[in-house]
Amino acid sequence: ADEHLLRLCGRRWDDPRPLPKFATHETVGVAATWLQYQLEEFPIFGIKEPRMCRLLPFWRQVFEAVGCQVSVVHVIRHPLAVAASLLKRNGIPIERGLALWLEYVKRAREDCDPGWASVTVEYDTMMVLPITTVTRMGSALGLPADPVKVEEFADSFVDKGLWHEAPDGGDMPTEVAVLWELVRKGAVV
Repeated sequence: ADEHLLRLCGRRWDDPRPLPKFATHETVGVAATWLQYQLEEFPIFGIKEPRMCRLLPFWRQVFEAVGCQVSVVHVIRHPLAVAASLLKRNGIPIERGLALWLEYVKRAREDCDPGWASVTVEYDTMMVLPITTVTRMGSALGLPADPVKVEEFADSFVDKGLWHEAPDGGDMPTEVAVLWELVRKGAVV
């Protein structure tokens, strides 16, 4: 859905330019209908969608239209690891990957409603300590974690084969390095 919304704006996920205003009563209504259906089926559910941080101004209108409670989990990953992954998977140069990391992380924080509960989790910590991370994340959001389900998640969802540690060293632009340190300090584990 978010890929389609980006196309409506004439953008792609890797285009950091500001989005034009595109939300209409009709698009918000369609998304609100979808969300209401999801909430009827699953009163508590999560959406793992990196593009959502680019589209939060739109989704905020949808959440307000539905009147649902929103909590946000900010999953952060070392900027150089993200840039290396973007180079390997998409051919995006490291410098551009770092700029995209910066834009996405800034947007994810600036566009969140200050009234939403939120928590920050480091990707690497989730991979190494999934049970501890999910338990602390749930506590921070007021959602007690079922120990059996958390263990099932750790065993079946966390795929350490997809984990590539952050590169050692490497230069980052000052703004990227500063934001990385700031968001890391706010992580739950």
